[in-house]
Amino acid sequence: MSVFDPLGLINHFTSYLKVLLQQIWCSKVDWDDEIENEQHDHWLKWLQQLHEVESIHIPRCYTTKPSIWNEESIQIHIFVDASKNTSAAVAYMRIQTEYKVSCKLLASKTKVAPIKLTSIPRLELIAALIGARLACSIGQSLSNPITKIFYWSDSVTLLRWLRSDAKTTEGQFVAFRIAEIQELSNIGNWRYVPSDLNVADDATKWKKGPSLNMNDRWFKGPEFLLSDEIEWPDDISLQPNPGAEILEAVHHICEPAIKFENFSSWFKILRLTAFVHRGIQVIIKRKIEIILFSKFLMSYEI
Repeated sequence: MSVFDPLGLINHFTSYLKVLLQQIWCSKVDWDDEIENEQHDHWLKWLQQLHEVESIHIPRCYTTKPSIWNEESIQIHIFVDASKNTSAAVAYMRIQTEYKVSCKLLASKTKVAPIKLTSIPRLELIAALIGARLACSIGQSLSNPITKIFYWSDSVTLLRWLRSDAKTTEGQFVAFRIAEIQELSNIGNWRYVPSDLNVADDATKWKKGPSLNMNDRWFKGPEFLLSDEIEWPDDISLQPNPGAEILEAVHHICEPAIKFENFSSWFKILRLTAFVHRGIQVIIKRKIEIILFSKFLMSYEI
């Protein structure tokens, strides 16, 4: 069975079930065995709200006034977010007329996090890529001109990655995704939004469980989009300097890492040198700063 929701209008609701099914599958329960109590409670909570899908009514027409279709009235806003369970992106159309401003839900995309342990910054990067692809698809589908496309994220690490050169990143996973996002979107339009204002959170974090209330911000969009642009959340100033998984220049350490005067045997020095060399290789692999390890060795005496 599958859910027919090509635009992802209730992805914040169905992604909850996708995560639950993944957790059940990872628990290695057989098809005819009972699931755990906690998972069973989550399933009942989702099932009790399923009937509310019938009450959802989303107009197919974005506006009733054709006169508003001009080059200065339409904006697309993409919100992206990720948690340890899901990466999500949701798109809204902001229509500004002479008399009012309205916000309409366009589409959304979600992706369950891989079973293999993945860092939150990488999941945020996946969400950003989903958002960039979603914006590109929307731009190709709409026949009316779009004034501007904004991208919103609450991840500082992600914004630093996007404002850096993809060639300076370590590893193909991060580099290739940054390069594609930079190609699909205008990096200058990526902005910071506080977590409590990020609508994509509704598809990645369920504090009270999923909701299908038509008055929720998922269907109406964030309230700040109904205000003038000057009242939107302030963007933070970020230098394109390295964050996590970004290559850095290793500064020269003036003091020696090993104090040879503390050793009375050549074999002890040789053994510790091999230990230091091996430790540095492990640290580089795990992306831990070498300087911290060096300070530890300076205080090491035999």
